[in-house]
Amino acid sequence: MCELQLSQVEVDAFWSFVKKKKCADAGAGSGRTGEVGPRWGCLSQDRASRFVVAWAFGPTEDELAPEVVRLTRQRTHAQAGASWVSDGRKAYEKAIRRAYRDSTMCTRNASTECCVIGATP
Repeated sequence: MCELQLSQVEVDAFWSFVKKKKCADAGAGSGRTGEVGPRWGCLSQDRASRFVVAWAFGPTEDELAPEVVRLTRQRTHAQAGASWVSDGRKAYEKAIRRAYRDSTMCTRNASTECCVIGATP
């Protein structure tokens, strides 16, 4: 999955709670952490087709944003001119600016943020 041509990329996260079922073979008190508790998923998708370009999951949304943006950049060969749309979370803007290192213009309205890669302010 390389060289995807996207006009607008949407990045968003979702939350879930994971609970390990009790199992006779699991052995209580195994000391394994990270198997129970809140988990975040983050994905980037082509806004028009809803095609998922990249995704990651982990303990926090802020930790996932850089990975999803990096994978999206890699799979689109750093395509300039694509706009990114998000819920305005700062982690997305920071990750986009760091991954692309191009001139990036970000604007916000009441509910969304849009960053355009390769744009001049």
